Amino acid sequence: MGRVRNEQAEPFCYRTGNERRGIRSLVCLYYKDRVYEFPADKESLDRIMSDIMKTVDYCFKRTSEKGYVEPQMVEELHNIALVLRGYCEVKYGDLWNSVFNDFNKKLFRYVLEQGAKYDKRLTAKLLVRSELLQALSIYIYQFQNYECDINLILNYNDISVEAKDRNMLCFMAYQVCHTLKDKYSVNMEELSVEELLTGIRTYYFYDRKEETGRRIRELLSILKEDGTSGSQYDRLVRELFLLYEDKYINIRDFEDNIRQHILYKLMYHPGDIDYRLLDLNVFVNIKSRIMVDNAIKYGGYVLYKRVRQEYKRNKDIVYSEAFRQILDHEAFRRMYNEGL
Repeated sequence: MGRVRNEQAEPFCYRTGNERRGIRSLVCLYYKDRVYEFPADKESLDRIMSDIMKTVDYCFKRTSEKGYVEPQMVEELHNIALVLRGYCEVKYGDLWNSVFNDFNKKLFRYVLEQGAKYDKRLTAKLLVRSELLQALSIYIYQFQNYECDINLILNYNDISVEAKDRNMLCFMAYQVCHTLKDKYSVNMEELSVEELLTGIRTYYFYDRKEETGRRIRELLSILKEDGTSGSQYDRLVRELFLLYEDKYINIRDFEDNIRQHILYKLMYHPGDIDYRLLDLNVFVNIKSRIMVDNAIKYGGYVLYKRVRQEYKRNKDIVYSEAFRQILDHEAFRRMYNEGL
């Protein structure tokens, strides 16, 4: 959360008008690491919370009228989650632990109740793809013991709602609806990769670790052996390392299935990699400091020069933590500037 505050910046004013545009302006500040400019006065906060509710209504209504889920509507709901996430830092979290603590509970219930008034099949897809429900569940769980009425979720067990979306809604709401397990059963063998990973992240399967591990190994074997699914195998391995970094799983439980993957080599056998030929895309979304440190140590100046050349073509790579760490290496930067 280490945002750098610029005391000289002009204060941000939350303007009235189109509610979605107002929320987007806050999202822009969030992406610029300027959440310290989020308004904290009561009038602005009341307006923002009202705009969030109106945006939810707009997204449900428009989706129902269109008859399908538009990417724009997914983005609108995802933006709400980002704004709420940003407010956890304002005033050192005071607003998060007071005003928005209560608001998050209110919004969680509102989203499910309002969504049920429209086509639940479309509402479920919209909530799953935007991940708003999952964000709210996490935000609430972080600060209090709160058990939401499970009927808000079970109300979406409509025959028209696809099984995957029903599962995902249950996983996403689980942290504030723990009794869901008593009413809704899940067959892990039938879950997709996305469903399984979501269930792990939300602790839905915390009491089924052995079964979870067996299913992950099965999926890894299937995707690895299927020559047409290389990208799916790669995505799954990347997701597993992210889960490992966040301490959801032990990556060593799956090493027989991932030994040849580049991320495994970066973590455990960095000396076996040819850094002259290494695909630099491997560093996209890497969170592991160990992997990056290994790459810098074993890739050395050869790797640094390749990343520096890529930076000339695409300045945006600095937004990737791994690339930024490599570019910030002082000794290599000095050598490069000296033309070595």
